[in-house]
Amino acid sequence: MQKRVIFVLLLLLFSLFLHSCASGGDRGLSAPQKEALEEWLGAAAIEGAAVQVLELPESAAEKFPAVKRAFRISAESGEYYAFAASPLGYKDAVNLLVAIDGYNEEILGIKVLQHNESPEYADYITRDWFIDRFAGKNVGQYLKRVVLETDNESDIIQVTGATVSSQAVINGVNAAMGVYRELVKEQEAPAVPLYVEGFVTEIKADR
Repeated sequence: MQKRVIFVLLLLLFSLFLHSCASGGDRGLSAPQKEALEEWLGAAAIEGAAVQVLELPESAAEKFPAVKRAFRISAESGEYYAFAASPLGYKDAVNLLVAIDGYNEEILGIKVLQHNESPEYADYITRDWFIDRFAGKNVGQYLKRVVLETDNESDIIQVTGATVSSQAVINGVNAAMGVYRELVKEQEAPAVPLYVEGFVTEIKADR
């Protein structure tokens, strides 16, 4: 009898654990992702927000392979969307979090969470002076990498000496915008490649 009670209790605890993983407060947000959102929205807003995992349709996964997960964040200040993206750069994946303001339909912010690119140049893709260039960009038009100066609102000046890494970040942001437009706005958006096209990299093409 005692063994049966213990078994039932363990089963109940396991069920609660599975439910918590599927529908808990953070809904699968990692600690670095949550910290990034707190930077943009404030810790209090995130603590009181409802976070929902959005299912990515197969079509979106094919068109925007860099995007791995999508979240809807419903806070008192508004509705926001966050996308975990891993575009491929020169050596490996560049792991990003891209947040979009659903009311203004613009990029709230981006964060490079992890990368293995060449440190002498590509570490600059994590610096505020580069990632801050993305904030406020309208999601209705994909971003374009430029070298020295911008001619259009959608232009992003690359990090000097880190062309491929810069383009990888832009690809990840564009992929997040594409998923947002198709999943949330129900609008057709052009596909965004996982690789940086037109450059020789150390990543195997059959990856």
